[in-house]
Amino acid sequence: MRIMVSGSREYSDYEYLRSMLEDAAGTARDVTVVHGDARGADRLSGRAADEYGFKVEKYPADWSIGNRAGAVRNSEMLAQNIDCVLFFFFSGSANAGTRDAAKKAIRMEVPSRYFIDAEEFSLSEVKKRIRPF
Repeated sequence: MRIMVSGSREYSDYEYLRSMLEDAAGTARDVTVVHGDARGADRLSGRAADEYGFKVEKYPADWSIGNRAGAVRNSEMLAQNIDCVLFFFFSGSANAGTRDAAKKAIRMEVPSRYFIDAEEFSLSEVKKRIRPF
């Protein structure tokens, strides 16, 4: 199973993220966590993956190409046969990269779960709470 994690750089609730990653993995034995290696939710997911013994693939943005680096990285990650994406929004943040990844996952019809702070929401509720979406 390949689980992608995308989230705010300000996201810091490690225990909640860890429990949601465990929940998403379920009983799968071979789990790989794919993340963008940014501070916040990405690196927290890597830490949790290490604790569970999951494989980790990091896709750091190549900022030498300019401001589009995050969007390019998101597309690269989503092209990696992702089974599920966990999006961790932080209510006090712009969440620009997370919104970009979510929009792409929606277009690609990748199964996804959405969290704001430490609560899971439907996509329609996230669209109401995270502006602009």
